[in-house]
Amino acid sequence: MDTKVADTLRSGFWTDLGVYIRTNTTKIATSIVDNIRVDKKPADNSGPLRRDRHDSFRRHRRFVGRYPPSTAHIRDGRKANDVTADANGAAGFLFEMGVLKRARRTGWWVAGIRDPESIGEHSFRAAIVGTVIAAMEGADAARVSLLCTLHDSQETRVGDIPHIGRSYVTAVDNLDVTVDQVAACPPAVSDVITAAVAEYEARATPEAICARDADKLECLIQAVEYRTQGVVTVQPWIDSSYDALVTDSARALADAVLDGDPLAWQNVRARRVDESSDS
Repeated sequence: MDTKVADTLRSGFWTDLGVYIRTNTTKIATSIVDNIRVDKKPADNSGPLRRDRHDSFRRHRRFVGRYPPSTAHIRDGRKANDVTADANGAAGFLFEMGVLKRARRTGWWVAGIRDPESIGEHSFRAAIVGTVIAAMEGADAARVSLLCTLHDSQETRVGDIPHIGRSYVTAVDNLDVTVDQVAACPPAVSDVITAAVAEYEARATPEAICARDADKLECLIQAVEYRTQGVVTVQPWIDSSYDALVTDSARALADAVLDGDPLAWQNVRARRVDESSDS
């Protein structure tokens, strides 16, 4: 190639490159910064929780649109119809749990309450009570909440047998009922649920103890609420529930409930609200 022509081409290339850089400076800088951010944590990620979350995002970002690592066993060697069957089985279990929203706590009928709370309502507040007890006792609050949520789940099939009824009726062990309930669920689901029920029934771990206290304390709280509404026959439920409490925190909470007003919570405000109202 002629030297003069080659020099002209090179001159044009560098000229065009210079124009591109000048007109796209912002885009180029942004691209460089983004590439740096891939391998560098944000400066404000100083706390362990935030740092862990950032690291987790970086590790799992490559799985966007695919199964994450925790469900890799579903992706590997599984067919679409297998996943559908698992989902159908789990959906059936979810429908069954809806029965707890409609089934009543039958012991309150004995106390003369025509329309008592449902099993689901009891389990919900038991989970909240369990969270509080676990926090006060230094146990795993999330685990306790799960145990409380599932502790009466078998009653979709055997019903809520009142205390007097247990002298005449013998029900299947709760764990056996749970095994049947989750039989159609995928293994990952059935394992989690049966393990939680087994832990609760064994009464061995701190979390199981807190969960059982939560069950009894929730019953005591409900009895106090009924008593405040004029039901005078609930004292045996209050006494038996209190006597069954094991942890110091549950007993302290029970004492506070017995001496408290069920509507006193309406007067509780955060300090910032009081300060704003004063100003």
